[in-house]
Amino acid sequence: AFIAVILALLAGESTDLSEQGCRQNRYLYQCSFAIVSALFLLSYFGAIPLLECFEHALMRQLQMAMRYRRISKHPPSMIYVSDGGVQDCTGILQLMRRRAPRILLVLAAADPEDELKVLIHTMKLAGDHKLGSFYDPVDPRRSLGSLLLDFKNDRSKCFLQIGIRYGWDEPDIS
Repeated sequence: AFIAVILALLAGESTDLSEQGCRQNRYLYQCSFAIVSALFLLSYFGAIPLLECFEHALMRQLQMAMRYRRISKHPPSMIYVSDGGVQDCTGILQLMRRRAPRILLVLAAADPEDELKVLIHTMKLAGDHKLGSFYDPVDPRRSLGSLLLDFKNDRSKCFLQIGIRYGWDEPDIS
């Protein structure tokens, strides 16, 4: 459908400057605009089985720009997944906002020295946003800096386990 609209727009770019040619070009532009508008409106009804064919990546980009969130009993044919990008490229902050009981992080940041700067930055952001705090599950009194340093120095460790206490000023319910 988009190719047909583009072809109609290109066909409207004729060099015929007569009144008849201008009228024809205006008609082609109006038809193209009407088709694109109809496709855009129909893309909002992708949850209806007969209309799911109108879901298109370009339309999805426009819907995201308009902050549209689809709510349906059935999953969409296309899902846009982001890692948070600018602030948190781990996805931890989003999961902490949802108070996920378990988070598995596979950190693929360029970090050959295991300095874990991305993780440390994300933990600082979680504190700044007052989402929760982090601790060593083996010894909660232990400094996180010590835990991270041990992980860096012990090359036999292939994973790191960090506990999360959700909330900020809430009383501990345990």
